Amino acid sequence: MINYTKKIGESKFAVRIACRWSQLIMELIISIFSSVFIISAMYFGHIGILSSSSVALVVSTGTMLKGYFGDIIRETIALESNAVSVERVQEYVENEHEAEWTSSSPPDSNWPTKGHIKLKNFSLRYQPNLPLVLKRLNLEIKSATAAVDIETDHLIQESIRTLFSKCTILTIAHRLNTIMDYDKVLVMDFGEIKEFDSPQKLLSKKDSLFYSLASQAKIV
Repeated sequence: MINYTKKIGESKFAVRIACRWSQLIMELIISIFSSVFIISAMYFGHIGILSSSSVALVVSTGTMLKGYFGDIIRETIALESNAVSVERVQEYVENEHEAEWTSSSPPDSNWPTKGHIKLKNFSLRYQPNLPLVLKRLNLEIKSATAAVDIETDHLIQESIRTLFSKCTILTIAHRLNTIMDYDKVLVMDFGEIKEFDSPQKLLSKKDSLFYSLASQAKIV
């Protein structure tokens, strides 16, 4: 950390020295140019080529050249900095965009009839020319709420509903009472989709699998 701080201090010192040096050189050049300009005007006024009022105008204008040149240089630097910002924005605009959320060929309404998710030797990088962020990842997600008591599970579910109220939540239910207020419920049996509807509609059907599960759990 100390080395990084030292390097930052050295770079700032170099920048300030460069700025002061360029300012000194600029003032020296402008002073020489203004002096030549004013002396020439006074000489032409002395030999009668310029009138006294013209000489006074030249002298007063020459004394302000330093400020004018300074403003021109500052505006040029600001223009270059702003142009770099526009260049960055243009670069981001031309980046390859992600695919649309909706596809032109959506899957069938009853898809999938069975599911299998497996990550084996999964690798991920942000861009094709960048190093891997994830290397050969093998992922297995185990339930963290299967063995907790009802009160703890209720607290977890309330936290999820509060913190992720604007997100889409996919839940593998261990207790039916945690999904009774969900929008949709998917009931599977032997790897096949048997029912898919809102909990209220499924409970209204006395012959549905969801109703039988709710009856066993003493919810209805």
